[in-house]
Amino acid sequence: MVNTRLQTLLDRCPLSQEDCHNIAVIFNALTPERQQYVLDNWDKYLIEMVMTRKEVDAANKALIDETFELMDTLADAKNAHEADMRLQKFIKQKQTRLELESVQKYEESRKLNLIRSIAQIPNL
Repeated sequence: MVNTRLQTLLDRCPLSQEDCHNIAVIFNALTPERQQYVLDNWDKYLIEMVMTRKEVDAANKALIDETFELMDTLADAKNAHEADMRLQKFIKQKQTRLELESVQKYEESRKLNLIRSIAQIPNL
């Protein structure tokens, strides 16, 4: 059972419903004397809780930002690796094409030399 004064204070506080619920659970576990002390010093506790929540939220945001930055870095690395693989494939294909052209030129040159040598054979 939630203390009505505490519930009124929680309804007016800027904390999330989850935080308010957690405060109510903790409050109910306190001794009556400690509960009264918390109620009497609510403003001080509320300021501390709000500041702590802001710090936690800022730390969480920093972690999320760092995670996205790491994900971007990993994606960039993956893209760079894929681009490097495509470049290597292109270079290999170009090299193979040049080798084939070289073989074709050699074969054409050999045939031309054969034709020239046949043309130079004297008639007997």
